[in-house]
Amino acid sequence: MASIATDSELMTNFIAAVPVPAGSHFDTVLDENRRPLVFCLNQEAVPKLQIIRIGNNNAPVVFDLGPCISLPAAAIVQTFEVQQANDLTLYLCVAYQQSATSSSLIVPLPFRPDLLKSDVRLPIIPSSQSSIGTAVKIFMSPVAAISTLPFPDTFVIHNTLDQLASSGTDITRIVFDPQNYQWNAMQDMTTPENASTILDVSTASGILGRGMYVLYKSQEEGPTKLYVRLMRLNPDTNDGSRLTSVASVACPSDARCIASVFNGGGKSGLLIAAPDGLRYLNAIESTQKNSPGTLVQSTSMFRNITSLVVKQDGNHVSIWFQTSSEELGYLRTTNDQLSSGISTLLMPAGQSSSFAPCISQPDSVNGHLLWQMLVSNDNYGNLTLLEQASDSGLWRPTPIYSPSNVCNIAVQSHTVTFHIKAADNSPLRAASAFIQSSSSVSVMYNGKNTIIPQSGAWYDSDDAGTLNFIIPTNSLGSQALNITSLKDQNGVLVPLTPVVFDPGNKAIQKLSENLAQLNSAADLRNAKTQKDEPLFGSDAPDDATLSQAITSLQTLKTAYADLPADGSARAIITPIVQTRSADTLDLGDLIMDGLNWIKHKAEDVWDWAVEKLGDVWHFICKIGDDIKTFVLDCVEKVCEAATWVFEKIKIAWDKVVEWIGFIFSWGDILETKDTISSIITAGVDLAADKVGWVEGKVDAFFVSLLADVDSLGVAYDPSKDMNAGSGDNLQDGSQIRGTQESTSYNWASERMKHGGAGTSTEVKSSETPDSDAKETWTTVFQPAFDGIKDSLIQVGEDIRTVFVQKQSMTAGQFMTICKDVIKVGIETIRGVVTALLKLVKMLLEKISQYGNASINIPIFSSLYELIAQHDLTIFDAVSLVLAIPTTIFMKIITGHKPPTLPGLNGTMLGQIVLGDEPKISPDIQLDFNTLTAGITVSGVMVKTIIDAIKLIYASITEGSEGALKKFQGPSGFFEVFAIVIDMIGVMNALPTDSDLPGLRFRQWVSYISLIRGSTHLLVLFLEGGEDAEKPLLVFDLVSSLVNFGLEQAACISEVDDGSSWKDYDGDVTSMTSVSSGLNAIAAVGYFTAFMFKKDEVEVTAVGMVVLEIGTVGLAVVEGVIFKWQYDKDRKTRLIIPS
Repeated sequence: MASIATDSELMTNFIAAVPVPAGSHFDTVLDENRRPLVFCLNQEAVPKLQIIRIGNNNAPVVFDLGPCISLPAAAIVQTFEVQQANDLTLYLCVAYQQSATSSSLIVPLPFRPDLLKSDVRLPIIPSSQSSIGTAVKIFMSPVAAISTLPFPDTFVIHNTLDQLASSGTDITRIVFDPQNYQWNAMQDMTTPENASTILDVSTASGILGRGMYVLYKSQEEGPTKLYVRLMRLNPDTNDGSRLTSVASVACPSDARCIASVFNGGGKSGLLIAAPDGLRYLNAIESTQKNSPGTLVQSTSMFRNITSLVVKQDGNHVSIWFQTSSEELGYLRTTNDQLSSGISTLLMPAGQSSSFAPCISQPDSVNGHLLWQMLVSNDNYGNLTLLEQASDSGLWRPTPIYSPSNVCNIAVQSHTVTFHIKAADNSPLRAASAFIQSSSSVSVMYNGKNTIIPQSGAWYDSDDAGTLNFIIPTNSLGSQALNITSLKDQNGVLVPLTPVVFDPGNKAIQKLSENLAQLNSAADLRNAKTQKDEPLFGSDAPDDATLSQAITSLQTLKTAYADLPADGSARAIITPIVQTRSADTLDLGDLIMDGLNWIKHKAEDVWDWAVEKLGDVWHFICKIGDDIKTFVLDCVEKVCEAATWVFEKIKIAWDKVVEWIGFIFSWGDILETKDTISSIITAGVDLAADKVGWVEGKVDAFFVSLLADVDSLGVAYDPSKDMNAGSGDNLQDGSQIRGTQESTSYNWASERMKHGGAGTSTEVKSSETPDSDAKETWTTVFQPAFDGIKDSLIQVGEDIRTVFVQKQSMTAGQFMTICKDVIKVGIETIRGVVTALLKLVKMLLEKISQYGNASINIPIFSSLYELIAQHDLTIFDAVSLVLAIPTTIFMKIITGHKPPTLPGLNGTMLGQIVLGDEPKISPDIQLDFNTLTAGITVSGVMVKTIIDAIKLIYASITEGSEGALKKFQGPSGFFEVFAIVIDMIGVMNALPTDSDLPGLRFRQWVSYISLIRGSTHLLVLFLEGGEDAEKPLLVFDLVSSLVNFGLEQAACISEVDDGSSWKDYDGDVTSMTSVSSGLNAIAAVGYFTAFMFKKDEVEVTAVGMVVLEIGTVGLAVVEGVIFKWQYDKDRKTRLIIPS
């Protein structure tokens, strides 16, 4: 039976991107997956027509459409129009300035949205005319479901809007001529009488042909008039001549604007906005003089409309309008039910300077729901996307952004983490989960953009069995996610007990805890955030308002607990609601469409309440003389109401997060990062100082080591399995695993993996390969490693075979398979170490220079500049990414932030890790042991992510990166990252107590790890270093196997000494032995995964499974060891280096 570990945080997340600036004109259509695709004319001095869409990798893409449509490079785009057919085919017309008094048009052939890519050139329809009058606006008729037209009717409105003087030249009709394969411009749209002002224009289609409705005045102070002009081919001739019909149409004398609505047969009806409301004339009435039509909407919001925009997809219609007070609203309905439907105001005055709506009918991609999308210029000068699915009626904001490697966007979000695990707790890598959302929602998932529909869809986990979701929100609540089914990487269903997870639950529980501490308005006024800062500024509301807020939040907490936990809506059929529905003219009140407007108008609400009437929860508020009532029939809507209460009492979203969500303690993280940086720098200095001392002792060291190999054994029950769940049944095991699977602990690793670091990291380094290192490698290292490679491949095959049959192995099995290789491995290491030591000083100097080079890592460089106010270097980057999980882990496990080490340098480090004179104080020694142990535990999980990124990057580049490029791209940085994690582990593991059992075995473990790290440094600075990958894998594995034997010997020594050693703890010793085995298993997995990554994909996949099983189990076991040693105040606090 598989399982899924779940966690989430209400937090500010970060994506590597920049906002898309506001556009002067834009329109929204649907891409090939029915997601929003935006045409946007930006506001540069020379405006560019841009495309904003989701790209092939499900990440946002912004590009200039100009080259795709053969637009001259310096052309000034004046306006454009785009229409879309039911089959998603797009029709585009673009006008650009030809001269001060003329424009040119570009009309591409109709095209599918999947062709809108920056490198695709669209075929252009030629024209018989090089220019037309200056274009101000383009109208294009909607494409009917049933149509034989090669191109929609298109009309260009010109700068001369005075029919008295122009005699019809202010409108040009664009006609597509399929016989001559060109378009022609016609000026035959004259009005039936002289017009002083044209108020609005809309396209028309009827039994008498196609054309335009024109709303106009013949005198400035006179009544508004309306006419329709329709044209059709003359059936009695073959010369292309047309018959024209012109009719005056009944129109209210003070109508303000018009818009067409098309029926299923492609015939147009007409909407007219007048002071008494919204009037509709059907396809027949809209061509007749004496048919007043029907008043379909007459509530207050429809009586002051100044502009209308209609969007259709099939028979689904959304009618968008702005009122005379600049409020934005809509009616959501169907083309045959215009007098009913859902209507509401969405944005108050000033919130949307311009907008482009879109509607998407139900389909398989969007989960059989109606979707509305609105792209709007927001208050910050950027484009933003609001989306609404018809299941909940709630509007959700989604930032429109363009990917960037150097800038971040802060995203208000619920960030969700799912770890999919097999029965033995090992990651179910590359699995697929079927997930349903309580209401459909747009999310970012594993670095991609997608929708989780109410009907559900399959989502692939990454290679570690993880699903990461960023759900953009401005609410406490989120959609509940229901995971009903799992498939493994072969598509086979895996047994699973369905999981229901509400991402908002953690924030609501924290809110409940905080509310329990509030007994009065004064308590709320004086409340502090998790930063120990005041919750309120100087503009806190009065006591009455605060008391009402406390009461409302407590009632909403009760409502939250009362409603279904899976986020589903409670069925509501009660007399109370039926009566309220009948009495409520604005249906948007009841079904949450109108809540977005109320949120913006929070200051104008003078009274509100949350109450339960019968079985139904309601949020009721009074704004002016109106009473608005919203039914809270699911937990998501309850959380929306709670969010409104916070807005009412002037607590901004960021403050809400600081009070009940997750915040990064950047001050503590930066302190830890600075300490880790000091350890790295001091380690380089110490190593350079001690090289000469080491050279004279190497040979005696290995002679002594070889003498002990034959007696190596296993320190605990050799039949006991080592697997991914090795630490779960231990005291504190569940807490450690829960912490290591949490969203906050995994945040840095997840953003490294899915935020662009693997492909877009850039290093500003002038380092070059070293020719002496290449010669030494070729003559000494490579022959030595080649000699043992076949033996290690066999070891890997033997262990892989065990894991294919069973996702674990015993320590006895592991020792039996590896023992013969260990002795040969020691001889191999002995054969290369002398040559290595001769190069160490050069390597240390190079790594010091390289580590201090500036680096740009998507998300992290911009974040570091924000919190630390200076650029990121390689050593800074390593330290920061390690400091984030280390700080979080240690604060959770110990209740304290990590210790710092003021004044740390090479001399002081020598006193700490080598026992140099004068002796360091025990407190500093203990702080160092505690910090490096915490870093080593956190480093296990971080290094696993780094290994996965390295494997993906290596597969992409296929060895083509080149020796020099690695110093300026991701691979060099990730290699340094792995080395630093290893070396901090070594510094933690170096024993300084002379009475420590198995002292020499522990020393040898650290020394061999240091040799391994130095070998990685050597390869980093090789000329043509990519050729050294497989020999380096051999050395990694052989050193890990040797250390496995030595670590077991050290544990046996602890057991033998028993109670004579004052720090002895049998449980710690036993788990250290397990940790050693898991570490070695992970090393075998790493070796197998990378050794065969090009030639044997299946072997690589199993290698990754073995690696993940080892590291998941290792992380928990080492976390438990850390906690035990901390709680028992053991001064050693040693963690085995990975």
